[in-house]
Amino acid sequence: MSKNATSSGPRGARPSPLPPRRARPSPPPPRPPTTPSVADAVARVTTLTAAARAAADAGDWGAAEGAYAAAIAAGPDLALTDLTRVSRALVLRQLGDAPGARLALEDVEAGLRGRAEVHAALASLRYEARLPGAEAQWALATEFDRRFGDPAWVEKEKGWPPAMVGALRAFLELR
Repeated sequence: MSKNATSSGPRGARPSPLPPRRARPSPPPPRPPTTPSVADAVARVTTLTAAARAAADAGDWGAAEGAYAAAIAAGPDLALTDLTRVSRALVLRQLGDAPGARLALEDVEAGLRGRAEVHAALASLRYEARLPGAEAQWALATEFDRRFGDPAWVEKEKGWPPAMVGALRAFLELR
């Protein structure tokens, strides 16, 4: 046998034309998810919503609106953010954006049909803008929760901003 020839088999066997087998490389480690888990998104939305409520309680309406918007962006597909959208709409009215508040509530109303707070807020905003439908929204609100007829309760228990409570009072005075 020559110096360059190698044999892996019995004496006189021909060398294999294939390269020797190599061990398979181990699979790469799993990549971290590119999107947060649902639990992470819920935790982030909850944290941002709590910050928004704290800002609203302190009367910092701009910070409250920003935190609510961030919460909605953090979990846009979560049902939890529908309630955050309602709170943001109420804050928009406090900041002077009544049309934006009304449009935001109308956008979320179909998903929250039967939620008295949404209907009471829409009744107030529709009345304020002299748009039709305020009475129909009010009928829906009171069908589900008559307490919305008490502005003091709405302000204290639901935490509505002063401008929204004022719009509700104006609507109730009409009735």
